[in-house]
Amino acid sequence: GDRASFGAVVTNTTATGGTAQVTIRSLDPTLLELTGDSTQRLTVGAGGSADVRFPATALRTGRARVQVSVTLGEHTDALESVVPV
Repeated sequence: GDRASFGAVVTNTTATGGTAQVTIRSLDPTLLELTGDSTQRLTVGAGGSADVRFPATALRTGRARVQVSVTLGEHTDALESVVPV
């Protein structure tokens, strides 16, 4: 199938830097398969941002739901997006 990568920008709005843990999940794995590590760790400075990318392969056509979550210290955030495959 076709290959793509999903990216996110992690922005730390706190006054201290730290290690962010970013996790991606395909909520429709029969349509979209994540082909690399589903969790990555990256250092994000205070008030800084960092990019992260995750490779994926399309298995069939349709509309796949992808969920990305991040944890940095006590702070968490997540988003879910629908992408055409």
